[in-house]
Amino acid sequence: MIPGTYSMILSLIFGALYPALFIWCVNTLFRVGIPFTFKTYFASLLMFMCLRYFLTKEPYRNSPLDDYYGYDDDDDDYDDDEEYEDDDEPDNPPSGSNLRRIK
Repeated sequence: MIPGTYSMILSLIFGALYPALFIWCVNTLFRVGIPFTFKTYFASLLMFMCLRYFLTKEPYRNSPLDDYYGYDDDDDDYDDDEEYEDDDEPDNPPSGSNLRRIK
């Protein structure tokens, strides 16, 4: 199998189980009596997706196949913050002959 496929399958399985486990936990701990329907399952799934989007620094993950094929989207970025050395400046430090001593 392609590397990363196992982790992708496991994340899909756990992603489908989180909402069901959340509803069960809330019902067990707080005895609220939330019915387990498609509507409540979808609502808790949407809640977990929103939480993941707002709490992670990288909300959209690259595909595991990107690592396999060696694709790195950072290669196309250009750093505008880099400082380039100017050739106009002399390489030698100032000699100090033009400096005055203050008393």
